This record gives sequence, structure tokens and C-alpha cells, in this order.
Amino acid sequence: DRAYEQLLESTPDAMSKTAIQSSVELDKVLKCAFDRVSSYSIALPVEFGPKGYDDRSRYELRRVLGSGSQGTVYEAVDHVFEEDGVSSLVAIKVFHGSIDADQGRAEGTKARRIRHNHVARVIDQGLSEGGESYLAYELIDGKPLDAWVKHQSVSMSVKHACRLVITLARGVQSAHSAGVV
Repeated sequence: DRAYEQLLESTPDAMSKTAIQSSVELDKVLKCAFDRVSSYSIALPVEFGPKGYDDRSRYELRRVLGSGSQGTVYEAVDHVFEEDGVSSLVAIKVFHGSIDADQGRAEGTKARRIRHNHVARVIDQGLSEGGESYLAYELIDGKPLDAWVKHQSVSMSVKHACRLVITLARGVQSAHSAGVV
């Protein structure tokens, strides 16, 4: 309340108290997200995961795909399943330090229960040489949904949009049923 009063005094065209509070809350969320991403940033590419039979790490993290409250997801090469010089790509979710191995294992166990064509499958779970808990998912090649929609040359029909929403809802329901979401 005191901060709001000070803003009113110093601002000729004052915002509403709700707008100021919303702005402050959004700043806190964005700062928290930025701090989380920047505190876990590493120079890529980097070897990651347990050592294999050839004494190199199983994965090579290539680029960041996204980050959230629990971890950062990277595109990675899976050295175990390379075949005839062709890289096998996966998505690796490396949990932030606040998530312990038991929590990572629990998420992986639940995620393995999901059986849906539109949800990436978990293919590995473990601890890196540095003790970081991770999950490896099949990599789905494509654009994020918002980018895909923006780059459509023709507006999506209502019928097509409804089909898309139904498909997404069924994928989310499968995650709900497995206890993930």
C-alpha cells in the first residue's frame, strides 16, 4: 500500500493499484525465470551423462530447447544409439539442483506410463557424472505450436483448430491419467 501511494505521488497519470501489482508480480516471475535459466547456462556442446563402454559420456548436449521451473531441456546426441555415422538425437531434461534424484526418478516413472502418439516417450533416466538427475525423451522434430500457427500461410479453419485442440487435450489427458500433470 505504501509503495502504491508513493507511485501515485510521483506519477501524474497513475496506474490502477491492480495494474501496478500485476506488473510487479510479472517482474518477479520473469526475474525468477531469467535467474533460473542463466544460473544453469553452460557452454555447449558438452559431454553429459554416465560414461559408456568407450569411456565417453553417453550424451552430447548440443543446444537449449527450453527451460522451466524444474529443469532445462537440451537437444542431445545419444552416442549409444549412433548408427553408421548417423547421430541419434534425443531431448534431455536436466533437473535443477533443487530437484533430487528421487524426484527425477518419480517423474520418469510416471512419464513412462504415458501411451499417446502425441506425447514424447521417456527413453532413459539417471544421474550424470556430476550427480545431476536427468530424463531423456525421444526428440520430436518441429516448431513450437505458437510458431507453427504464426507461420501458416492460410488462416486455420475453425474445424481444423477444433481438431488440433482435441488432439492436444487428449495428449494432456494421457499425462493427467499417468499422474504427470
